[in-house]
Amino acid sequence: MASSASAAASGSPGRWVLLPDHVTTSSEVKLAASPELRVLHGVEPAGGVPVAKATPARPLLLGAIRGKPGKGAGRAGSSNLPPTLMTTVSGHHVFRFNVTSASFLAITVKDILGAIGGVALTTTTFTPFASAFKLHRVSIWPSVGSGESSPQLSWAAGTASQVPDEARVDTIPSGVTVSRALHFRPPAASLASFWITSVNSSSSVFVVVAPVGSILDLEVSFRLANVVAPLTPITIIAGTAGSVYYLPLDGTAGSYAPIGLPTIT
Repeated sequence: MASSASAAASGSPGRWVLLPDHVTTSSEVKLAASPELRVLHGVEPAGGVPVAKATPARPLLLGAIRGKPGKGAGRAGSSNLPPTLMTTVSGHHVFRFNVTSASFLAITVKDILGAIGGVALTTTTFTPFASAFKLHRVSIWPSVGSGESSPQLSWAAGTASQVPDEARVDTIPSGVTVSRALHFRPPAASLASFWITSVNSSSSVFVVVAPVGSILDLEVSFRLANVVAPLTPITIIAGTAGSVYYLPLDGTAGSYAPIGLPTIT
């Protein structure tokens, strides 16, 4: 760069603009309000060719990095850092059960965790895989039979202090023939509308009844246990240590047996 310097005449003493030796100017050189170094209009080299504006590069801070993870590696503004990863294993599944008793049964948090599956620690203790679940839908294909009860499902009320005690029920009048599935979704403010953990293992999620021979589907999302300590075990009868089982939806009562999965009561 140049060996000569021109002082700004705009009342900013101590600021200087360095010009190349071959640049001449007939007008006042002004400094921009920004601290960036710029060659402004009116500054021309010999021969009348305009001088291109120049701005020094700014340092790129790590906190200012932007870009989609995994794309644009090596380009300015993109990050090569690994994205955030949720290490908790999760799943979504529909479990199917066969109804063998037409009686009202309360389905608890522990019952649903056992139905999602687990492993027998001993012949009488069972530890579920999942530590939390969210219930999406209960579907019932009712069987047709004289004198049998119609499908009915009653949702338990929420347990949080901000939720009112408001249980709800869905049912079908006796004598009505239904040839399609009945779908029951958790209403707002019911316990089943939230993610539920094993801490509330004895809480009732819903009460259900259906004619013998009906088919019930339980659609749930679940999270596997992400802790070293095992979950609270469930008592079973005559299991084999180390074997994987999927318990009936109503627990040891065994009235809603899983279809297509190894089970034990």
